[in-house]
Amino acid sequence: MAQPYRSIGKSYYVATKRLVSAMECYGLKLMLLCPIVSPEFKKLSESQARSVCRQDVDLEVVGIESGPASIESTYESVMAEPFAVEKIIEAEKHGFDAVAITCMCDCGLHSGREQVNIPVTSALESSVLLASALGLKFSIVTIADSLTPLFLRNLRSIGVESNLASIRSVDIPVLELQSDVEKTREALLRESEEAIEKDGAHVIILGCTGMTGMAQWLKEKIHLPVIDGLEAAVKLAEVLVDMGLSQSKRTYPKPPVKEIRGVYKRLVTA
Repeated sequence: MAQPYRSIGKSYYVATKRLVSAMECYGLKLMLLCPIVSPEFKKLSESQARSVCRQDVDLEVVGIESGPASIESTYESVMAEPFAVEKIIEAEKHGFDAVAITCMCDCGLHSGREQVNIPVTSALESSVLLASALGLKFSIVTIADSLTPLFLRNLRSIGVESNLASIRSVDIPVLELQSDVEKTREALLRESEEAIEKDGAHVIILGCTGMTGMAQWLKEKIHLPVIDGLEAAVKLAEVLVDMGLSQSKRTYPKPPVKEIRGVYKRLVTA
């Protein structure tokens, strides 16, 4: 049983050594992946990502061509995932050092990690790991109560469910969050104060990357840490490349080669 893992270890060493060498020579080449088809959201994500990236980061923001306009359910996440994974595979082939997924449903995170050696991060996982380091309990303020089961399943998978104080919602759809920023901010502040006073939250996580850019404003209002998922995914990707680290191939082994038919065949042959 040891032999396959020696092989995996050697491949992992070579891959991470290449990551470090590329970073030293050219800076960090990062793909920010928006797993939806909304051009407006892509522009918003690019603006916020560029404001937090290091100066040596060569950032490219990409979306998917097929899929939902936004992700507000497990169903929509599943619809988008194959096309998100396709972009992750393309990122490695085109010499990117890492991929950061701007989605609080972590669409494509685990399946994408199986397909590539470069590090892949995503908004929810990055946010809750960071929140767990900053405070005893965190609350997620998201867009709708209907997302609670999805978040709970993901938190259990990550292993941080015991750190959760609550999940609250502003009851504003993703594509409307930026159309009335004052309304969104008021709802965020209201639900965050409730999470702190009633639920015992020590840290607040913005539960939708459509809320990006509002963390600093909210932090100044509540005087506690507030985490923007897009920023967390981008900065964790930078750290992983800096440290020469990527996902373990014992956790995310390459899928076996087999026949795949239909629309998904292009994911194998791309």
